[in-house]
Amino acid sequence: MIVDDESLALSRLKRLLNENGIEDITAFDNPIEALKEITKTKFDAVFLDISMPNITGLELADSIMK
Repeated sequence: MIVDDESLALSRLKRLLNENGIEDITAFDNPIEALKEITKTKFDAVFLDISMPNITGLELADSIMK
């Protein structure tokens, strides 16, 4: 899963991961929506932007770990 409020950064990371053989990627530009999804789906890895509105990447990481 990728979470970044900047669409260009989100697209770039998704492209870089695809170029390296990772194709099953779920991307969110809204950290609150990502948090809702994490309760329903298990992810092997999560890439988080640190600075986002409403909830920081660190706060989101803490919620994910719980």
